[in-house]
Amino acid sequence: MASNRAEIREHINSITQTRKTTDAMQLISGVMFAKQMACLERVGSYAREVRRVTRDALANCEDIEHPYLGTHVEGKRYVLYIGGDLGMCGAYNGNITRFLTANVPPTVELHVLGLNQYRMIEAEGYTIANEPVASAELVQDDLKLLADEALERFASRELHQVDLLYTRYVNPVTFKPMLTRLLPLGAMGEDEDPPGYVYLEPDPAKLVESLVRLMVETSFYSAFVESGASEQAARKLAMKNATDNANDLLDELTLQYNQIRQDEITQEISEIVGGADAL
Repeated sequence: MASNRAEIREHINSITQTRKTTDAMQLISGVMFAKQMACLERVGSYAREVRRVTRDALANCEDIEHPYLGTHVEGKRYVLYIGGDLGMCGAYNGNITRFLTANVPPTVELHVLGLNQYRMIEAEGYTIANEPVASAELVQDDLKLLADEALERFASRELHQVDLLYTRYVNPVTFKPMLTRLLPLGAMGEDEDPPGYVYLEPDPAKLVESLVRLMVETSFYSAFVESGASEQAARKLAMKNATDNANDLLDELTLQYNQIRQDEITQEISEIVGGADAL
């Protein structure tokens, strides 16, 4: 800790400037988080409903044969990894990268969204199939194109599995990395309610194909939005903690500054009194 007033004052000024930055970033992240959550509420509800309808349709059409429904060993395993563009969001980037290295081998065909994550994953020794792309620049149509490409390649047996790796938003302080298999479609029994009865006409096979395609497209976009909400929430929390720590440190330094100033004043008074007594 600094021992004189000049050093402490310089330290206080430096921390004050840092606090302004973290406080501003907390406000900006809060606004962006609110927008992402509003979008997630709409997109997430729609994606869950699409998944439920698809599950009910497949449960009532067990005799349908379609490339999306069967399994095969030919081709690669495809993983779409949705990460963040920036840092200063606590353990968010590190957690999802560690989750990737623990659950996904380097032999997969890996597609990465997010500039920060792209660099981190390259450093882990993974070969990334796409060029660096900023998540902030992507829109729903971009995710739809990715989903359609993965569907076509799976149907042509270029891929034998399509996975989605993203961060699930649990609450404002909890974010959980998730690895979800989208293709081939297995038992879609994640919901507690039993499948409902669905009558498909005129062509059940075409309707099932449309539903599966829509489910994969909405899953890609919903995961993209949810990861964005998680990133902004993590950054908002990290900046709040940084601002709180700066406030605590400023309080401590201000107290130390005032104590040194008080000691100097007391010393000056003592010297004046001592000089007067000597006269």
